[in-house]
Amino acid sequence: MLCFAANGCKREALTTRPGFDRRRPGAYIRAQRLHETIPMVEPQILKEKLQAAFPNASQLEVEDLTGTKDHYRAVIVDAAFAGISRIEQHKLVYRALGELMNGPVHALALETRAG
Repeated sequence: MLCFAANGCKREALTTRPGFDRRRPGAYIRAQRLHETIPMVEPQILKEKLQAAFPNASQLEVEDLTGTKDHYRAVIVDAAFAGISRIEQHKLVYRALGELMNGPVHALALETRAG
């Protein structure tokens, strides 16, 4: 669908673009900028960071859930988790991944256990 601006130039209507939300002006543009500037992260990078933070883990698995390198599942079994709440366990994992959690990793399903 094309629309015609007052000055006579043709441009594609924003409503035909995927991801456009009429209720949030500029959302599509922000999403495009975000997608262009944030590189995806390889599962091996996540695993290396987690291995460095939890060197004594008896089990450490990282799985890319969607194949898009931004939705992951991690299983970590480590004695360091003994006696602390699940929230504190997950905070330790997030701290280990650092800046990756602020952009490249969109979702992380965690399973942490003391072992």
